[in-house]
Amino acid sequence: MWILNMDTYRKRRIAYLGQRSNAEQRNISWQFNYVTWIRKWYESGKITERGKKSKEYCMARIGDIGPYSYNNTKIITNNQNVRDSLIGNKRRLGIPNSRAARAKIGKSSRGNTHALGNKHTDEFKRKMSERMMGNKYASKKTKEKGYDLRTRF
Repeated sequence: MWILNMDTYRKRRIAYLGQRSNAEQRNISWQFNYVTWIRKWYESGKITERGKKSKEYCMARIGDIGPYSYNNTKIITNNQNVRDSLIGNKRRLGIPNSRAARAKIGKSSRGNTHALGNKHTDEFKRKMSERMMGNKYASKKTKEKGYDLRTRF
């Protein structure tokens, strides 16, 4: 039996409602009620380590298929959940594009003048340089003596 104070109960209940809402927004069936959801967490022993960081724990569906239900979920780290989601994924991280894909990307990029960013004109560069010159916050005495603060350092 679990003993919860009101603050802990409220936090757990909000977490349950948030996870249920998230599943509904992603059109994933939700078959937990609060009691079965909290039992799943307490049986894992990771309820206090639940969170969003990579080494914290989350409730994940087995194989990322099917509903969120007691028998179709497991409690794993967020890091492991991301790794599991990349299994069998065509767009896995660290796998280079094929030669044909690179050729297609290169062909579509030709003639794109914005690919390297917008370049400043010489006139704009000159004006920008003038604005950056000098110390606008120097004291009046410093300005009267004619010190060049740019060469000081």
